[in-house]
Amino acid sequence: MARDKAGVLWFYKGSGNPEAPFKPRVRVGGGWNTYTAITSRAGSLVARDKAGVMWFYLRTGQDAPQPPFYPRREVDSGWNSYTAVVGNWSDYTVVARDRAGVLWSYGFVYPIPGGDFTGVWFPPRVRVGGGWNVYDRIARAGQLVGSPENDFLARDTQGRLWLYEGVGDRSIGIAPSSTRRQIGWGWGIYDTIL
Repeated sequence: MARDKAGVLWFYKGSGNPEAPFKPRVRVGGGWNTYTAITSRAGSLVARDKAGVMWFYLRTGQDAPQPPFYPRREVDSGWNSYTAVVGNWSDYTVVARDRAGVLWSYGFVYPIPGGDFTGVWFPPRVRVGGGWNVYDRIARAGQLVGSPENDFLARDTQGRLWLYEGVGDRSIGIAPSSTRRQIGWGWGIYDTIL
């Protein structure tokens, strides 16, 4: 997914070909510059608007010219208390960092296929740990070191890249472990880490 400066969201489907990794882009729609955070959740999207309301876009699983997402549904309000919201394309967990630097996990709740879902979508949050204000970027990654769950990357203000192995269960979802390992430096040259 990519949002251009005009607020148009584009969907780039993987091709499976390393020489040309993406199929031609598909226009999802305009007006996406109203969101201050957009992240994935198991192939679907969650987006926070300027008022702090979180919206959910369930994927349709359709290829162009069909729309990739069903119409949005409101999830919750009060998400302006978070300075970072991070999801992953392959699982349902979303983690969010509050202004005090505490990381919270919102675990597993599966929407009903076909876009017909109601009720509480996020379960109560679970505290992962504090001290996450030392990072200016947090991202989800694949299983980088053979851990059973997707891992987390975090970049500090000195440009050092840290790896947190993913751990979790049905109660907390997938969260970073309590230990980190430095895997890179010089990452301050990048303005985005996905």
